Amino acid sequence: MACEIGYQAFRIERVKHPVPLRLIGPDGHQYRQLSRALSYNLENQPDETKGVRYNNAFLWSLNEAHGSMPEVAERYEAGVEGAREAQDEFVLALRIRSDEAREKDGSMWLHPRREMWSRVSDAVIAMGQITAALVDEIYGGQDPSKVDARFSRLRDGQITTRGRDGKTKSDVDRRLRLGKDPNHAPRYDDPRFYERWVEGLRATNAPKVFFRIGGLGRFAGARAFQALALTMHDLLVRPKQPGRISSPNKGSKRERTIQFEPVAEEYEAILDYVDVERRKLTGMSLDALRLMAANPRQKNELKSMPLFTEDGVNFIEYDRLYRVFRRAAVRAGLYICDEEFRSMDRRRYVSFHYLRHEYVHHRLDLVDALPVAERPAARKAIIRYFRWSDGDAMLDWYSAHHMVKVGSQAAALHNSKISAELAASSQAPIGLGRMDNAEVDEMLAELA
Repeated sequence: MACEIGYQAFRIERVKHPVPLRLIGPDGHQYRQLSRALSYNLENQPDETKGVRYNNAFLWSLNEAHGSMPEVAERYEAGVEGAREAQDEFVLALRIRSDEAREKDGSMWLHPRREMWSRVSDAVIAMGQITAALVDEIYGGQDPSKVDARFSRLRDGQITTRGRDGKTKSDVDRRLRLGKDPNHAPRYDDPRFYERWVEGLRATNAPKVFFRIGGLGRFAGARAFQALALTMHDLLVRPKQPGRISSPNKGSKRERTIQFEPVAEEYEAILDYVDVERRKLTGMSLDALRLMAANPRQKNELKSMPLFTEDGVNFIEYDRLYRVFRRAAVRAGLYICDEEFRSMDRRRYVSFHYLRHEYVHHRLDLVDALPVAERPAARKAIIRYFRWSDGDAMLDWYSAHHMVKVGSQAAALHNSKISAELAASSQAPIGLGRMDNAEVDEMLAELA
């Protein structure tokens, strides 16, 4: 028998038994149902590390609530109402600010303090995992961690549990939901951020099409789904002006498209990709496609031709994009040096969406370089470009995270520092520590 964590009010013990974990209370009492749930959770995670992480997060939530609710474990094993009271007591014990969700379905948005966000997030996820494991044995088929699915989403006055793509919406069913992570600043503060990611793409032998998708995110502000959904019609027919690319816009009922305007070099690189790499797959040159775009009888055929493709026929799936860019991020060491990393050495790697954030911050850098009198108009231009309905709020959110560079000299010095580190180790992750080759290769193997 071995104690997995230090003794507090509750502890978890591991034993050689079909139910390997035991939850022990302060008086030595074993909670059998919660022990079964913790064991199930450990064995059904993608890897044991995650199982231990979430089980310890649940244990932490019990210990936090125990001071004001000594019978917190008994409440979880008593039924739906008891479990919800125990979860709410955890929120009260930590004095977490909360507000009612706009769906008015009984759910709450939680806004933990910056230093607590990661731990609270893990605890909320763990609560859901534990109650889901006991949903039939204790809770009669109703998960205490979720609101009634019939009232979790309203659309056009009708109750629905499915999104516009027809898939079941599970992310909106939690009673306790987390607001945006204040530690996860949307800018990766490094002047060579994108260049390092490109180096990672090259090092992992990523197909050239992904360089162009990444360029559209970094130099035009495209989201992943917007870039992946582009067709030849969007490139050659729909744009209102030369040098622009028409794309579907997120969540807009009045304006379904957004006109992306990549920098001239990136736009030309996309055209070169169409005329060379894409042509190898489809047999169609850029000139031939332009002739189709100019022909009223043929231009609609371009709507079914993906701009970005690996086989010449099909659109690229997001899962494929995620894996390619994640492999590159791992190889380049692009992870966030936040509290989660500093306290637990848990690396949170950047995602494709960071490229969009970098584009916005680049625009804000340009605004900061303007005379003060010209800045309000330039900020409005950013809002018009993205067609944000709540533009001022969005720009304020970006501005709160915006770090103005101290000048080209400081950037050059920082680049020199990074170059020296890279020269010392090809795996040096942007000045934030090192991972040896075995660690990197292991992570890349998992993403293969």
